[in-house]
Amino acid sequence: MTKTRKELRDTMDKHDAYVSKRGQAEAARYLRSKEQAQPTGLIREIIAGIAFVIFSIAVALIGMAL
Repeated sequence: MTKTRKELRDTMDKHDAYVSKRGQAEAARYLRSKEQAQPTGLIREIIAGIAFVIFSIAVALIGMAL
């Protein structure tokens, strides 16, 4: 049984639509995971800022003591 060009085109279009829909779902899942991972970076920045302030105060105190 051979298929006509129209039937082949329809089959290919259905396959392309399925793959595109699947790709969009995966992209959305990836973006959601990136949004959830962002607060961890914010916490690290806050901790690094606090460590920098403590280090700066320690250096200033040692400098004044000399």
